[in-house]
Amino acid sequence: MAQSEQDVVNNAPLENQFNFGKVDGNVNLSKKTRWQKRFEKLQHEVRNDIRYSTFIDEFNTYNTILDGIGLEQKLIDGGFSEKEIIKALNFKDKYARRVVLGEMYHAQQEIDVEIFSIIDSNFSTYILPKITECIDKTLILECLLEKVIQPILDLLNTEGEADEYLNYNANDIYGMVYFLTGKCHLNWKDYDTLQ
Repeated sequence: MAQSEQDVVNNAPLENQFNFGKVDGNVNLSKKTRWQKRFEKLQHEVRNDIRYSTFIDEFNTYNTILDGIGLEQKLIDGGFSEKEIIKALNFKDKYARRVVLGEMYHAQQEIDVEIFSIIDSNFSTYILPKITECIDKTLILECLLEKVIQPILDLLNTEGEADEYLNYNANDIYGMVYFLTGKCHLNWKDYDTLQ
């Protein structure tokens, strides 16, 4: 039996039309997430070396020091050992080297701001109450990994699976945590109580 040709009428805009021939792999017809769009924008900016000469307002918010207590003192106040402080300073410095005015891409700043907001929110929700309750630091650090670091890594692995520029790993996310601590957005001690 011979197959007859079909009359196909598709008046939809080109970007809404699909023409599938032989497909090797998965076909995803869902809309792109904001994260996916930012990673695509970053890829375009990297390929074309389009750097942003200023910090976006949202990035500046997190890049501004809020009080006079530095990272090292905050970690000492939080009960960190000398080795832990050195490690934290190294993580923070590694991330901070990536944050150079005129070197960052616009999309990179947008992605980092999203990560900062997750760190800030999850830290306030899960870590700060444990600090206020004077829970053992080991348990606090375990909670940091479970409730702050790992969810961000999971998100990046899903949304930024094709990312070849940032390639953030756990140490990079820890660096962001300590960067925010050094900028006084996160505290490892409850400074509102007298002890």
